[in-house]
Amino acid sequence: MATPNEPVAFSHGQTSLTRFPPNVERISVEVDGAHAWLVTRRNDVELRFPLVGQDCRFLADQLVSAGKRVGDRAP
Repeated sequence: MATPNEPVAFSHGQTSLTRFPPNVERISVEVDGAHAWLVTRRNDVELRFPLVGQDCRFLADQLVSAGKRVGDRAP
């Protein structure tokens, strides 16, 4: 088991990095110097997960694939 300060790697699934609880208000990616973070917010709680280059490429591939499926359709 990882200690609180030790980053834990994501598992890459077919279409996601991980599962988030219901009512997640925001999911974003922040870059701070040489580090990238996946940030989730629910109510007043913010969770930050470190991303490595492989995670960023995986997310980008997922977004590009989704963009090809939905095109420019309005929600």
